[in-house]
Amino acid sequence: MKYPPYDSDDLMFAEKDGNNWVSDFADFISQLVEQDILENSTEKGIVAHVNSKGTKLLSPKQGAVLDNIISRYDDKECKLCGAEIPLNEVLNLDENDGLCSYHKYQADKEEDSEKD
Repeated sequence: MKYPPYDSDDLMFAEKDGNNWVSDFADFISQLVEQDILENSTEKGIVAHVNSKGTKLLSPKQGAVLDNIISRYDDKECKLCGAEIPLNEVLNLDENDGLCSYHKYQADKEEDSEKD
């Protein structure tokens, strides 16, 4: 998966225009920063840069590092339906029992109804 080219202005317009690819990717980057799960200081620095300024100013080397980070997460699938998990949800897979947001919602709803 190639990352979307954007800067902070593009991100602002993406959210208004419903460009989910850019805003979902930015959410994923924010989650990486918050969860502090990256392997080394180079990755942390690049993700921090992308979090604050976007991807447009990345050098080819930085872009390759970002692609490597993304490749660890971009092929996750829901264990029930096999649908690809969007990047902005993939870091929550353990919390979601390996389910896409739809099936996690359904499972939680079913669990809540069993308690009643």
